[in-house]
Amino acid sequence: MTVREINPDIVLISTSGVDSIIWALMFHKMKLKSIYSFSVLGGRVNYITPPVQCDLSPSQSLWSPIKIIFSWLIYRVKRIQHEAYLTRNGLNILPPSQIKKIAKYCSYSYTDICFWTDMPNPQLKLPELVLCPPSFEYPISKKEGRYYVEASIDLHREQSHFPWNRVAESQPIVYVALGTLPLLAKNDYERFFRTVIEVSNNWPTWNWILSIGNNFDTKYFNNAASNVIIVNHAPQLEILKNHH
Repeated sequence: MTVREINPDIVLISTSGVDSIIWALMFHKMKLKSIYSFSVLGGRVNYITPPVQCDLSPSQSLWSPIKIIFSWLIYRVKRIQHEAYLTRNGLNILPPSQIKKIAKYCSYSYTDICFWTDMPNPQLKLPELVLCPPSFEYPISKKEGRYYVEASIDLHREQSHFPWNRVAESQPIVYVALGTLPLLAKNDYERFFRTVIEVSNNWPTWNWILSIGNNFDTKYFNNAASNVIIVNHAPQLEILKNHH
């Protein structure tokens, strides 16, 4: 069954998908109403909010817009370098020239495509549905066409295997994960988790659970103490449900 046969009232396009720009253009060609779905806060280049991967916080100071624009420039350079790395390793990244051809085929103005985003793909001018509470957004940020619908959690999803026998029941748990941020360079992932491991030495009796994703083998961080549990994927819902 094709999309035309289904004829949906509206189509949600995940901004975390590496092919989201293609789907957005195709749905535009089919004259279907579409809306972007953001699983994390993020957006387009602007002088009010920095990229979602940046640790800079906006303020009311006169220097804040300059710092934010500079953070976008740094992010843009890192992204170009990361995409070049992915291309060298066999991942097909759509260049602007190909996107321009697809946009022309789909009768969408190429100048209305924003390439400066902190998501994996460029974005069309579409409404945005954010799966986060508005309180998570910066107070000074107000984006037209953006709607917040709280969290979306699959309570029945399959949970990962986990060595619960290594968890000390009487001790607090510190759970650390980066989710599915695909645009961070591998050395950024490594630096982040090694920093967490270093910090964990200050609380040697606590349970530290690091969910490192698929970027590394768990043996890569073999210098961690016994109270640091490193897995590729952790049963996050069970951890939050059973421990405080």
